[in-house]
Amino acid sequence: MELIVEYTYTRRVNITEKNEYKLLIAADYLLKQQAFRFILHNFEEMVRLSEEFLDLTVEQLREIIEKDKLNVKQESEAVLQWIKHAPWKRKAHIGVLLPKVRLGLLTHDYLMNNVSNNILVKDDMTCKPIVTSVLMGIDDLNPSLSLSSDLQRLRLPSAVLLAIGGWCQRIPMNAIEAYDIRAACWVKITCNDESPQAFHRMVYLNGFVYCIGGYNMGNTMQECLRIVRRFDPITRTWAQVSPMHSIWYKVSMCALDGHIYAVGGFHEEHQNTAGRYEPENDRWSMIAPMHERRSNSSATVLNGNVYVCEGSNWIECLLTGEYYSPQMGTNVWTQGPAMNNKHSNFGIEVLHDLLFVVGGENGTTTMDEAECYDEQTSEWHAVENMGISCSALSCCVLSGLPNMAEYAAPRDDPYRVPQRSRSTRGYLTPPANV
Repeated sequence: MELIVEYTYTRRVNITEKNEYKLLIAADYLLKQQAFRFILHNFEEMVRLSEEFLDLTVEQLREIIEKDKLNVKQESEAVLQWIKHAPWKRKAHIGVLLPKVRLGLLTHDYLMNNVSNNILVKDDMTCKPIVTSVLMGIDDLNPSLSLSSDLQRLRLPSAVLLAIGGWCQRIPMNAIEAYDIRAACWVKITCNDESPQAFHRMVYLNGFVYCIGGYNMGNTMQECLRIVRRFDPITRTWAQVSPMHSIWYKVSMCALDGHIYAVGGFHEEHQNTAGRYEPENDRWSMIAPMHERRSNSSATVLNGNVYVCEGSNWIECLLTGEYYSPQMGTNVWTQGPAMNNKHSNFGIEVLHDLLFVVGGENGTTTMDEAECYDEQTSEWHAVENMGISCSALSCCVLSGLPNMAEYAAPRDDPYRVPQRSRSTRGYLTPPANV
């Protein structure tokens, strides 16, 4: 263990005849742990693409599907696919595997059509009472099927939306909140050195959250707009890194295909300009201007497009959004559908192919409202409100954390986890495909 710790810090290890066997055992153990985490996080892709999935033993498959950290939408389909590969030998295992499936999170129609009426389930006497109990629970006829039940307990999210800082009651905040999309609620996060910060921008890069610019009332505006702080979500600690060379004021930033995009902002007047930075050449170049002048807006990337939403133009807060498609090569901005509420100085990020807008101000007061944009339907939908009204916050998405439970709603507390909608693709409750 001392050698492994030493390697963690120095990236060097002295291998000898005396320690090579112990190092091999440790390496094998750590590799298995990492491989298992990879399987849990990429389970659906493994089921779809890997032929080795069908070669798993029943014990191995059960160990995978019973984990709360499993990232999957319909594990029942994976179980049935595994059994159908060798039905004469594996159909007897349905009674072992089905209780590990989160049947209580399925819709009534899906459970009836795809599970209850499946010939493998119908022919197994141990499965019938399980499915019947779950169906009664979904119809509220079986109150004993609680959220603490293995059949009903929500799995941990594979990714969370993180909101840091913001502006509330004319002062910067030090709050950190995480949005658990599967539980459809916000979770307050505490960490060391929670310094207040507002009007900043956030980028998640190589396992760290970088908070760029902004100010905290303790320094001059010019000093604070150059500050860059780095948050480690594993240790929940902050560190200050090298500051920016230039001052960015109320500009929106995002990264796409190795480039940084900066749009809008304020310099003597509201801007509609947009630029792209190429790190490999250390060079900025201008791209097409936006349709609207806007500052206090926010930008993010969705399916290869740079989206910028709302903001203000000095006269009013905007409802509009637009997007830029670098891959199209047309160098134009395209206007998108209007949002439900006016937002300025808000947080924005993409989670599970949904574009979330969080908090902000509407020209009169700060907001706790959040909504998301579904590109498939070109519509905006309301989601659960945050725990506090604030503006000038920033958001990012964390995925694959080993300590994801610290950023998610508790799975065994029925009073803190809201009930899911089982009948529609509702957005005030989690979308059905997450």
